Amino acid sequence: MFAKAHLAAWLHAQGLTAEFSYPEPLGSAVLVQLEDGRILLVHLDRNRPVSWDDGSWEVILGPGVRIAPDVLEQRGYVQRIRFEDRPGGGRVMRLGTEHPGVGTTWDGLEDVELTSRGLNTSTRPDAVRAPMVTGLRHSESEGRSIVSVAPSRSRAASTVRQDDPVKRALMHLDRAIRDQPDRLYTAVRTIQQLLETEKVPENIGRLRLALGRGQTQLEERARQRQVVLARLQEQPTYFLLTEATQLMRDLDVTAEEREAVRVARVRHDQEQAALRREQEERRAARQAQREKEWREQTEQQLAERRERNEAARRERVERALVVQREQEEAAERQAQRERAEKLGYLAPFVMGALKKAAREERGHHLA
Repeated sequence: MFAKAHLAAWLHAQGLTAEFSYPEPLGSAVLVQLEDGRILLVHLDRNRPVSWDDGSWEVILGPGVRIAPDVLEQRGYVQRIRFEDRPGGGRVMRLGTEHPGVGTTWDGLEDVELTSRGLNTSTRPDAVRAPMVTGLRHSESEGRSIVSVAPSRSRAASTVRQDDPVKRALMHLDRAIRDQPDRLYTAVRTIQQLLETEKVPENIGRLRLALGRGQTQLEERARQRQVVLARLQEQPTYFLLTEATQLMRDLDVTAEEREAVRVARVRHDQEQAALRREQEERRAARQAQREKEWREQTEQQLAERRERNEAARRERVERALVVQREQEEAAERQAQRERAEKLGYLAPFVMGALKKAAREERGHHLA
């Protein structure tokens, strides 16, 4: 189913439709039957032999499916597909052309064109389909395939493919709508020019339908530009300018629209410059405030330290004075004790002398 989705989208981009069927066992292959009856066989089963002679118009080998060297040599090429992871998620299908002794060159499906003569790739731009291998049989005794092929035409003798400008124009339009909107105007102009000269009614009908789709997409693209430009006039932003830059790649952009984007970009640049100046001024103011607060904090810390030092000095002086007073008081008490001790020692002698003097004085009065 994954292969079918990619193949269907690829054919639709070229204006082709097809019916898909799945042979048994399910998942081994995909049969793609085109409107003109041609059948593409996409062989996916690595363990089953490839059916080269079942009436398919072209055989495409899936990932890892091998081909016998002699078959590749006789055919001159083989088409392959593989799946690759896409950046951002999902997977994509790529189609490659393998040549003998060269290897496989891979192309995106958008670069591969299915014509009435073959699959045009980067290595086979004017491809002519190789004839199917016929006469395939399996040798049971030897366990290998014996292959005979119908004579193939030399690639050098192949007739140069005549491009189908209608299919190519439709393919380019689908690609522009899907992935390349900046090329939409060119694709629409190409279809308009083809309608001026196309004579086949079927092609005219297809071109008119495609033109309607393309013009609708152009109108939608123009409305998108107007919305973005209106929002830019209100307030230009980086994301709006990025989106507008992408839209200005359209070839039908008017000079007025380009001028509006230019004016919006100048305004945005001026506003951003003013905003940067304001932010710089705010940063400078915050830095100056931080420096002021740091100076004030430093001065406060120094003042507090000086105050603490002065208090400690006063405390030391007071303690020294207290110690000095205590020492003086102790010395005074010691002196008093020493005087008292001297007086106590002399007291008996003084008392004796006084008593003697008193006796002598009484004796003198009696005499």
